[in-house]
Amino acid sequence: MNFNLEYPIEDLKPADYNPREISDPAFEMLKDSILKYGMVKPIILNGTGILTAGHQRIKASKELGLKTVPAILLKNISIHDEIKFNLFHNSIETNKTYARIISIAKYKPGYNFIAPEDYECGENNNAAVTKHISDLYLRYGNWGSVVADTSGKIILNSDYAYSMKIYNQPLLAYIIDELQTESFLERINLDYGEYNYDALKIKPYVQYHCQMNRVKTDEHERVRSTLYETIVLERITPELNVIDFGAGKFRYVDYLKSKGYNIVGYEPYINVADHTLDIKKVVADLDKIYLNIILSGMFDAVILDSVLNSITSLEYEKAVLTCCNALLKNSGTLFLATRSLETIQRIGNFKKITGKPRAIEFLDKNNFSGTFREGNWTLQRFHTKESLKILLSEFFIEVEITQGKSQNYAVCRGPKALVPEQYEKALETELNIEYPNNFRHNKHSQLKKMILEKLRERNEPYN
Repeated sequence: MNFNLEYPIEDLKPADYNPREISDPAFEMLKDSILKYGMVKPIILNGTGILTAGHQRIKASKELGLKTVPAILLKNISIHDEIKFNLFHNSIETNKTYARIISIAKYKPGYNFIAPEDYECGENNNAAVTKHISDLYLRYGNWGSVVADTSGKIILNSDYAYSMKIYNQPLLAYIIDELQTESFLERINLDYGEYNYDALKIKPYVQYHCQMNRVKTDEHERVRSTLYETIVLERITPELNVIDFGAGKFRYVDYLKSKGYNIVGYEPYINVADHTLDIKKVVADLDKIYLNIILSGMFDAVILDSVLNSITSLEYEKAVLTCCNALLKNSGTLFLATRSLETIQRIGNFKKITGKPRAIEFLDKNNFSGTFREGNWTLQRFHTKESLKILLSEFFIEVEITQGKSQNYAVCRGPKALVPEQYEKALETELNIEYPNNFRHNKHSQLKKMILEKLRERNEPYN
């Protein structure tokens, strides 16, 4: 490990993608913690001096007048892994596995490199976290640290200690007086920042990187849509007028068409092999929807499969659901699936010292999680059964929610009459989507006008 106990703060360059921010009270607590215990966690730098992890600690150190900080320097970090370090640095400091320095008397308070034979670990109780730690170790070497007290107990980041023990690595440990352990744990478990992705200005069109390659064949069961397979196919019939809103690669739309179903699809981010967005197909599909409405009227069923996973804002989420509401007949049904917050909490079940759950999804206050894919930041949103029902009840009279292995499913009936301006704005947003370089196709006006006319007829009994 390239560890520098006194790295000059003035030489640091912050990363421009840091998605964490801190409140004023939490910032004051962070400064107080540094004064009381010292800088117990080194910052992480990449080979060019860019601050990869530790932005809030550097901000606090500057205000405290510190000139140097402990730092771990890593070389040749890819931008993807640089962002992983930034995201993971706090979220994988978990303490589910027993770990102890058995020769603690050999070491002094403050930073020490603990020889592999001088610490021990119990059974791995956090396999998901230790896998991430090991993956980064195999690429960049020994990159983290732990906190222990003078009794030898590792009180912060014991799962990192377990990972390093596997590879027989020395362990960088900051040792505090065991009389301070209780107060330290109370301080370290406070939230000294939260994820906030607003500053990244993530555009909706990058979300096609999140599309699942759904396949409707007997040979590819593992990539089938559970929404279609467990709910939709049992409830729709060929005579119904159906639209898949957010059809991805159109696998199920094409399959059902081949079976004689009256179904159309809309996917504003349909892409080809080289990640080029196929806007010509988008425009052609808008024309198909227009003709379908002329021939069959508004839709008996709207299918929204995993679309709410990949919206980029709460406003955009409501625009999607407003459009689903707008496309339905009064007697129509929305079939929806979206990723479950309960599932990631249950599967991860990562706990810090006081038992607070932590998921490697890096959730912000609205349960958005950022991921760096194909050179772009993308977002995923998670719902509980309760939050999904509250949301959908804004748009539908009847909302039934069920939970599967990894998704929440909804069947919604009775589209509510919404404010006309809400329909206008949502249809404009969804049917004339923004593409790179601020391009919009502007080929949606005829379809939008027809939908708004049909809406006035549908909603008249409510007015």
